[in-house]
Amino acid sequence: MLTVLFALLQPPERPDLVTVDRLPLARAAELVLRGRHYGRIVARRTAEPQHPFVPGTAMREFLEAPVALSRGCWRRRWQAEFISPRWLTSPVVAEDGRPPVLHGVSEGIDVALAEHGRCPADAYVAINGIADPATAIRALARLGDIRARPSTVRFDCTDWTPSTLCVDPAGIRREIASLRPSWITSRGKRIVVALRGHPRWATDLVIDPATPNRVTIERYVPPVQ
Repeated sequence: MLTVLFALLQPPERPDLVTVDRLPLARAAELVLRGRHYGRIVARRTAEPQHPFVPGTAMREFLEAPVALSRGCWRRRWQAEFISPRWLTSPVVAEDGRPPVLHGVSEGIDVALAEHGRCPADAYVAINGIADPATAIRALARLGDIRARPSTVRFDCTDWTPSTLCVDPAGIRREIASLRPSWITSRGKRIVVALRGHPRWATDLVIDPATPNRVTIERYVPPVQ
């Protein structure tokens, strides 16, 4: 009786990466996300680990089916981090050839604009600090409007780099069109769309709902990771 009770009190064995990758999608999701409330998983993909320079780390993402909203869609993304078993005991233990094991799971929300009235398979952007995905979708739509046509929008542009981004509105639009939205966050009541793709500089598009005909562009040198 005591043996059975002791066994029941033991933490469940951590699934390893080899097993998770070999299992069918639904079974792998069940194994990794056990104990969590999640929707229908439609995809599994490899992602960059949080600490890519640490040996024996890996990341897998499990994507739920997207949900359609006005002008766009949102989906929940589960990130499963795997680490070498030796890091669970001591960082000085020699590598023993065992595959990485599940260390932790986190969740995030992604949004995308609808394509021909349907949720796309990719082109999703992560959001952070925004409770309502519809708010982020409206920001993406605003970015698309600015890119698509010379509108009446006015730019407030600040550039902390040697670039010539703020010289004229046409140049700002060209630069915005060449960059990709990487994530969307909030800054008080304003929405910030982080535009990335330049090899040296970061660019943010800041939208204030109180002044829809004006947007702020900020370019700066990103901090060293």
